[in-house]
Amino acid sequence: MSSRTTREPKQSRAMKTVATILDAAVAVLANSGYEGFSTNAVAAAAGINISTLYSYFPNKEALLERLLERYNDQFIEQLQPLLAGNPNKNERVGLIIEAQAELMIDKPWIKSLKQALDSVPALQTLQAHSSQHLIAALLKNIPQQVAGPKLSGERQQLVMRLLVDTFNRGALMVAKTEPALRQKMLAEVTLLVNSYLDNYR
Repeated sequence: MSSRTTREPKQSRAMKTVATILDAAVAVLANSGYEGFSTNAVAAAAGINISTLYSYFPNKEALLERLLERYNDQFIEQLQPLLAGNPNKNERVGLIIEAQAELMIDKPWIKSLKQALDSVPALQTLQAHSSQHLIAALLKNIPQQVAGPKLSGERQQLVMRLLVDTFNRGALMVAKTEPALRQKMLAEVTLLVNSYLDNYR
């Protein structure tokens, strides 16, 4: 079962409150990491009562899920021109991984959250929900002749799950690599993914 919010904002005031909560959640993740992330910390950073936060987000997992969905949607928007503007399939893989890594470097909250998803067992269900959301967005918004691989049905879903996980882990590795070696790590991760994708091209 998803940990989505139990109350979706419809009025402008409620939408503003949710935006304030999400901005505060980003700040807490950036400043304190996942270890310091809690609904109390987010409510304090947002300057609201904890009961107000709970009226929109029943727990911290719901907050994290909404942040991931927002990040995924923004990343898809960023990917569309990136993929459409480059016909070279091998280079597109590198561009995607590099874009993800740069986001993690530029926005510390993303790196903190991705590290937590990769290492905290309690977040595995959230990780699965996020991956499925990203796959659905990719299939809906990125033409398959651009995104690949050219599969359908159950196998497509399995391959996409593997690719999303590999891209996430690869980008995290690149982001964590010392700057002097970052481009070399990017090249190795890109080679790894392209070697797998060559089976379906």
